[in-house]
Amino acid sequence: MQASVQTSSSSVLKRTLAVLRISCVAGLIAAITSDLWLYCSSIAPAHGSLSATYVFIAHVVFGAVPIIGNPIIVGMLAHLVISIGWAYGYTDLASRNQALSRAPWISGSVFGILVLLGMQSILLSVHQFHSFTPLGFLNVVILHTLFFGIPIALMVARLQKPVA
Repeated sequence: MQASVQTSSSSVLKRTLAVLRISCVAGLIAAITSDLWLYCSSIAPAHGSLSATYVFIAHVVFGAVPIIGNPIIVGMLAHLVISIGWAYGYTDLASRNQALSRAPWISGSVFGILVLLGMQSILLSVHQFHSFTPLGFLNVVILHTLFFGIPIALMVARLQKPVA
C-alpha cells in the first residue's frame, strides 16, 4: 500500500514538474510575443514607451502598496509571472486533454479570448478597466489570440510528452 502511495506521489510530482517546465517556456514566449505586438501596434505609433505599460502593471498588481525597487522591472516581472500562470493553467489542462494539443490554433484562440475576458474582469475589479475604440478592441483581441494564446498552445503542443 505504501509503495503505491509513493509511486502515485512521485508521478504527481513528475507531472507537475513537466507542466511547470513547459508552462515557463510557453509563458515566456507568450509574454515576449504579446509585448512585441503591443509595442508595434499601439505604443510605437503613438511615440509611447513600453515602460509605462510595465509601471501600470506593477500598480495594478500591487495597488496602493508602495513598490520597492524599480517599478518598470517589477512590472516586467509581474507580467512574466502572470503569463507563466496563464500558461500553467493551459498546460495543465492540455496535459489532461490531448485534444487541445491536436488543434493548437483553435484551442489557443479560444484560450486567448478566455485570458482577455479574465484580465478585463481583473481590471474591472480593481477599477482600472478602460473602454476601447472598435479598432482598439480588435487590437486587444489580436494580441490575446494570435500573440498570447496561440503561442502558448503551439509551444505546449510541441513540448508536451505524455506523462504518467
